[in-house]
Amino acid sequence: MGVLGMVAMQGWAHPVQAQEVEELESYSVSASRVALPMGAVGSSVTLLTEDDLNRFMGPMGIDAVRHVPGVFLRNSGGMGAVPGITMRGLPVAPMVMIDGIEVNNPGNGDVFNFGNLPMAQIESIEVLRGAQSALYGANALTGVISITTRKGEDLGYMGRAGASYGSHQTMHGYVTVSEATERYNVFVNAAYYDAEGFSSQNPAWGPEWADDDLYRNQSLMGKSEIVLTEHADLILIGNYLKSKSEYDPGTPDPWTVVQRENVSTSEQGMLKSELRLRPMEGIESAFAVGYHQVENRAIDSFGDRRDESKLLKVDWINEVRLGDAWRVVAGLEWKKSEDRMGDYSMETSSAFVENIVAPVESLHLTAAARYDDSSAYGSETTWRGSFSYELTDTGFRVKGSYGIAFDAPEIAQLFGTWGNPDLVPEEGRSYDVGFEHSLMDGCLTWGVTWFDVLMEDRIEFMRSTYSYANVDWASQGVESFVQWNCMDDMSVRVAYSHADAERKKADDDLLFHSPENQLSLLVDKSFLSEALHVAVSALHVGDRETWSGPTDSYVTVDVAARFRIKDGLDVWGRVQNLFDETYEEVYGYCTGGLGFFGGVDIEF
Repeated sequence: MGVLGMVAMQGWAHPVQAQEVEELESYSVSASRVALPMGAVGSSVTLLTEDDLNRFMGPMGIDAVRHVPGVFLRNSGGMGAVPGITMRGLPVAPMVMIDGIEVNNPGNGDVFNFGNLPMAQIESIEVLRGAQSALYGANALTGVISITTRKGEDLGYMGRAGASYGSHQTMHGYVTVSEATERYNVFVNAAYYDAEGFSSQNPAWGPEWADDDLYRNQSLMGKSEIVLTEHADLILIGNYLKSKSEYDPGTPDPWTVVQRENVSTSEQGMLKSELRLRPMEGIESAFAVGYHQVENRAIDSFGDRRDESKLLKVDWINEVRLGDAWRVVAGLEWKKSEDRMGDYSMETSSAFVENIVAPVESLHLTAAARYDDSSAYGSETTWRGSFSYELTDTGFRVKGSYGIAFDAPEIAQLFGTWGNPDLVPEEGRSYDVGFEHSLMDGCLTWGVTWFDVLMEDRIEFMRSTYSYANVDWASQGVESFVQWNCMDDMSVRVAYSHADAERKKADDDLLFHSPENQLSLLVDKSFLSEALHVAVSALHVGDRETWSGPTDSYVTVDVAARFRIKDGLDVWGRVQNLFDETYEEVYGYCTGGLGFFGGVDIEF
């Protein structure tokens, strides 16, 4: 059983593994908690495989997400700085999951910081766009980002280690060991990252702000899958992330203390156990318990601030096959979120069901509904439907989906210092419709998707009242891609997205960071009988308007290369921001400029 809604795969092909990717793209990756053929799905998703992630040759799993259509990821500074994610132009963070564990901050809803998660732990990332509350409940109004960690796969014992050094005195190292037998597999990874960093403060505020911002990260992750019987498996997962970062205020307020050390620390722990059962043919069941705890601390001009929160979640998911053309997925969930600093808590009980039907071979339909009951905001009912129809022997497929969704108020928004207990859940609806066309036996594929999103009662902090209030948003746009993979040793992908988002009926300053236009280019090429692999990526981000001021458009180009000296020994290098573009992802926060990084990976 998987952890994403029923979605279609738009994977990024790797040039030297075109055959494998073609087979992979024929199926969704455990999409709707069941595996479905590509022609059976109607929603929009981007799958980043292990090959796609390795293309960027970065230590953390943040860079690849920047190239996903419809997604804008921004940092207020360097690695480890406060992140932000918008999907389809809306200022709503998607639900982020690691191995099915919800990892956004349970207390205040802050999105998970991808800059804290090492690349060596990630097997794949799936980015699902559109209203997904019918399968995932609250906080999936704009979509879901699901991260799957690695596991021991090849039979026997294996190890991998790597070390790198680069600009801003950046050091990174990791060690991975794994073992697999017919009865179990184990994967363990430990990683360390240390960078003296750079000053993200705009130089216009004066040289007194020009201090480097340190960032350190340590992590430990383990995963094991155990075959208990012919009909039962047990999965155990643990992940610990610890980080420390210095930061700048961006746009200093009158009360900001110049040259004061602004420091934040974070500790996150995630645990999960899952029992998978196959009691009889045509029936599968999974019972899981997940736990996530966050402890953050920030010391700056506002004082010594702390937040501690945790999430306990229990779910039971079942799949029943009622024939070759009908499957039903149903589940029950219970979760409890706690803000330990304010001694507040919130419990939610949920039930959902999805029907997956194929009345004829080329037509696939889905219908899902969900009921959530919360101790803090009451009850909500959501639903979603999708279709996919393939014109036989043409390579042409039309698809679409429609759903309603909601985001629940976070504990801090209801009961915190500036909280408002009268807040109601954010509600929204979205639809998308599009097509995909595969030509020349699949070596050229292109697709376009149109979307429309309406969000009511969006919870925002109003600067005029210094409290939270409900306002409305809307967004319309298009997402498109072209994939060329006609050579065994070369691949090209271009993606473009446009989102026209607007805030409605709000008598307050505009606070928004999402661009209308984004354009991405990815080129892979292999040389020397696949011993040398070179990747070039370019990203154009359009200008943005915020309450602080306008932020200009920019173009960045990165180049990476990996060379296999012999089996089990690789060296690599990466040039970041090749043309030393000066730009800001968030108003007032500078980026790192031209950077050089290199390292070595060994297998044993």
